[in-house]
Amino acid sequence: MPCKTAGTCLLKDQYHLVATRPPFQASGQSPDSEKAHARELSKSTAHTQRPGQSLLGALPCQNNAVPLREGARPLSAKCDQQGSFAWAKQWYPVAFVDDMDPHAAFPTKLLGRELVLWRVAGGHWRCADDQWASPLSRPAFYPTQRFMRDMPVAYDVMLENLSDQSHVPFAHHGVANRRDNPWANHYKIRNVNAGCACQDGFTFDLEWSPDGQQPPVLTKVSCEPPAYLEFFTPSADGFKVLYFYLTPLDEHSTRVFTQSVTTQPLLPRHLLRVAALRPRWIDHLVLNEVVDGDLAYLYQTCRNVVPDGRPGGSWRRQYYLPTQADRSVLAWRHWYHGRGRNGPFAQSAASSTAAEPLLRTELLDRYTQHTQHCPSCLKMLRRLRRMRRLLLGTAAAIFLTASVELAQTGLHHQTGRLALHLTLGLVSLALARQAHVWEANFTFKDYVHANR
Repeated sequence: MPCKTAGTCLLKDQYHLVATRPPFQASGQSPDSEKAHARELSKSTAHTQRPGQSLLGALPCQNNAVPLREGARPLSAKCDQQGSFAWAKQWYPVAFVDDMDPHAAFPTKLLGRELVLWRVAGGHWRCADDQWASPLSRPAFYPTQRFMRDMPVAYDVMLENLSDQSHVPFAHHGVANRRDNPWANHYKIRNVNAGCACQDGFTFDLEWSPDGQQPPVLTKVSCEPPAYLEFFTPSADGFKVLYFYLTPLDEHSTRVFTQSVTTQPLLPRHLLRVAALRPRWIDHLVLNEVVDGDLAYLYQTCRNVVPDGRPGGSWRRQYYLPTQADRSVLAWRHWYHGRGRNGPFAQSAASSTAAEPLLRTELLDRYTQHTQHCPSCLKMLRRLRRMRRLLLGTAAAIFLTASVELAQTGLHHQTGRLALHLTLGLVSLALARQAHVWEANFTFKDYVHANR
């Protein structure tokens, strides 16, 4: 631990821990404020107005300052003196407050630096350099209907992928959409940066069908660097919001948080309470499957497109973007390589190298990237492993008992009991094997697009 005394307020290297703004109060709002309400609601992690549900984030400050109070957004300048986007002055999410263990340290990364989070007296969280890099206990990390995963994908490529939803029917065929759905190819982008100050990111209107089966809807897409990407879909009776937070852990990996909010539940109200009781790992199985469908493509993109230090890097020569659906990629790339000056690692671009080669088991390593941080998935994995050991032990005991009885009484006296023992032993072995198969959902499961 960087801080040996729990009651101290020591901050190493001016890293101050902050959290997102408190939840927007929905009561008494006018129809004109509905969109503002939705945007505030989507940016807050406390959508049910329960206390403590917010994101923890680290703010790399340039000067000594009073630690920001929890629940406040940092008021740091967006740009430096030269007018470039100040990557080191921004707020980056690193964890969910509600899922942090107040009695344990949480090691993480931010912009290539090893950090550790812990809570001090008074309930405040602190952040400092993890100078010892010793093994630290991992806290529970996932609240209901939220998802987090660390991706072996560069930050700029990850945000590019999330802003370009036209890949979904193809990269996620059979999981999140289908390429043969009637509206799968309907993807039109208009009004790029219309009425938007480009230094603040980018915006566009997206006409698409999220599931490829229903007629297209209009979605307002906005990106507020360095971390926030939002898909806001209004309707006559409410809205839906899908949002992402992206945190660059280092030059070749990104932590992605995602959540969706809607005023249009798919189930009747009396069934919502029942659905809310389902284990969270059930949703995570599908979300991990979606992520796996992207990783092979994105990882190879990172290896092919290596920044060369010049404005725009190598993407201008290696990307081919002729269609209207490519406008989202162009909007992001123009901002990132323009106002963003090639991102938070631009100073080391001259010495940048391609991402290290990864084995398939490393690329799709669900345990390291997600399960170890998720209490629901980790608990289920441990149950499956205990179940498998118990079933194997049961099978061994059954076969041993049958062998002893067979040796003592002979086959002709124990035919029925022997058949029963054999059946129970084989059933136990089959269940143990199935438990081992299920374990793969939380550790490693290969994703072959040709089999979808």
